[in-house]
Amino acid sequence: MALLQIPDDEKGHDLDLFCIPKHYENDLEKVIIPHGLIMDRTERLARDIVQDMGGHHIVALCVLKGGYKFFADLLDYIKALNQNSDKSVPLTVDFIRVKSYCNDKSSSVKIIGGDELSSLSGKNVLIVETHFFFLCVLKKDIVETGRTMQALLSMLSECNPKMVKVVSLLVKRTPRSSGYRPDYTGFEVPDAFLVGYALDYNEYFRDLSHICILNDQAKEKYRVENMPVREAAVATLKHYDIGNLFSLSTLPKASVLVPLFVKNGELHTLMTLRSKELRTSGGEVCFPGGKRDPNDRDDVHTALREAEEEIGLPVGEVEVVCSLFPIMNKSGLLVTPVVGFIEESFCPCPNPAEVSAVFSVPLDFFTSDENHVSCSSIGTLAPMHSFCFSDPESGNQYHIWGLTAMIAILVSVLALRKKPKFDIAFDTDDPFSTFRKVLHMKLSKL
Repeated sequence: MALLQIPDDEKGHDLDLFCIPKHYENDLEKVIIPHGLIMDRTERLARDIVQDMGGHHIVALCVLKGGYKFFADLLDYIKALNQNSDKSVPLTVDFIRVKSYCNDKSSSVKIIGGDELSSLSGKNVLIVETHFFFLCVLKKDIVETGRTMQALLSMLSECNPKMVKVVSLLVKRTPRSSGYRPDYTGFEVPDAFLVGYALDYNEYFRDLSHICILNDQAKEKYRVENMPVREAAVATLKHYDIGNLFSLSTLPKASVLVPLFVKNGELHTLMTLRSKELRTSGGEVCFPGGKRDPNDRDDVHTALREAEEEIGLPVGEVEVVCSLFPIMNKSGLLVTPVVGFIEESFCPCPNPAEVSAVFSVPLDFFTSDENHVSCSSIGTLAPMHSFCFSDPESGNQYHIWGLTAMIAILVSVLALRKKPKFDIAFDTDDPFSTFRKVLHMKLSKL
């Protein structure tokens, strides 16, 4: 299928001709692809896809996060064509994450999700991505998107699908070929940093309807290093959000909330000391959380409900940022850490039946080797970490260890974008690979 080429010297359209949110007006050079044109091309792509792939069960695989808007619009057109066809076929969806941009450069290839992809055997698979580099500059800190897609295609081939096709709304021209192109393409675009229509720059600009070119001042303005502490942490942590991609419905689940806030220009987290009267982990330091109830909608709901019950934190006062990869605890519960921001002014009201104390710890504390010890743990791939924290406000000493310490270290490494001064078992660029191995090892023993 022919694609629509946008030349390097394309003048684009003045921002004044479109409805651009005022908070972005000074951040954009021009509109390069108006929303109406995006929709027209998407409709044509849907027609070509149905013509080629119709007649057999189609599984549409969305590459998050940038692909979600294009994915939704494309599927609306495909469903309409499919439902009005004499040869309509089942259409199902699935989701996967590949590690996205950090600032205006790509980082290494990381694929998150796909644990249930064995169900794709014998089906037509359509991979949907918004932004694709079919030609790519190879530098130390840039990885080809073509290589990312090839890694994904290699993984899918092991599932023996009937057919695999890739559709991308955009392909970008850059000086050196990666040797791979999508099967269906909407637009070929210049080598400029594009935002809008769910394409982001450090989580900003996803809410733009049109695809626009970002100006240099905005790149500097929204660079993680130049953001306020809270905004920088949010932008970074969202890159590690697994959402609801991971599910093991047969295992008992639990969630904890890691409540972050900014105090004196630094990130802190709230922790609790569980009541000694509790049968499980009595007298231990934990994050607010607990077992999933049958009425809980998801892992986030569990974490927020438990935090409200334990420390009186209203659900509406938490800005949920991300859900991290679940970890199996010593009791066999699959624990999902949910990270959210609260206000510094929040005053905890601990439930005395469950919590005997609430205190805050600077997040940087969990990257320092002071007051830290670790030891090997039998049957796991990771060492056991332990911290001794002296609360300057109460003077109390708290022993933070085990799963709680591991979650605190993980969140600190991700939010602060720094390695701890002691050895850890996970790769700071790809932390979930280690947790996945540990989980699989534990599952194999069940």
